[in-house]
Amino acid sequence: MTATVVGVALAVAYVVTVGMTVGLRPGHVRPLYEGFTPPSTYHWVDPPHIFAAANQKPTITHAIVKLGPTGSVATGVSTDDAQLVLGLAAGAVPRHGSDTSVAVTITPLAPSSVPALPSPFRASGNVYEVAMAYQPSQVAVTRLSGAGASMVLVIPEVGRHLYLNATTHGSWTPVTAHVVPPTDLTLGATINQTGGYVGATTLPPLAFSHGSSSSVALLSVGAGVLAVLVIGGGVLLSRRRRRRAT
Repeated sequence: MTATVVGVALAVAYVVTVGMTVGLRPGHVRPLYEGFTPPSTYHWVDPPHIFAAANQKPTITHAIVKLGPTGSVATGVSTDDAQLVLGLAAGAVPRHGSDTSVAVTITPLAPSSVPALPSPFRASGNVYEVAMAYQPSQVAVTRLSGAGASMVLVIPEVGRHLYLNATTHGSWTPVTAHVVPPTDLTLGATINQTGGYVGATTLPPLAFSHGSSSSVALLSVGAGVLAVLVIGGGVLLSRRRRRRAT
């Protein structure tokens, strides 16, 4: 009986917490920031306040891809946290003079550091600037050839759109993308140029202000009090039934 009561109490506390969160969010939309038990923790450049305490900022990724007789060799480049993975097809970067390799740099950026996405979209997670340069000439690679590269991008909120900003300071261009199973938090796409890439969502942002944790505290306290009340009530009810039975 006690185990059942505890289970019910936790379930009720969860539902009430979600309900309170919905009430605090504009449009009363259920939040989809990875849920309460995400399979992995998203690494934000500039995290929402409610995730700031435990956040681990992503780092810049550097990789060297060799150039063969027909261009770059087929290879994969991934960020340390695997939030962005590039699969370069053979010959995706064409040969260039006497250069022998290509330097690939993936830099995570805060959405606030680049132009805003066109309405009604907003960034879902970090912007990733994908840059390539021939070595040793240092000539920038702007376009990919042949099959280009496949991109897998992890996002913290549900969204089905991907955008490219060729200079990370210009305008955004939509990129055809698809959701990668088994979750709705991974996008896949074929890309043919370098630049800044970001997943996009139409969900309204969380209502909590960046500088205040009062709403978060209210949710935590409310859920905790409710859980204690439900568990305590269940235990008392169980004891009364046992006394009557004896």
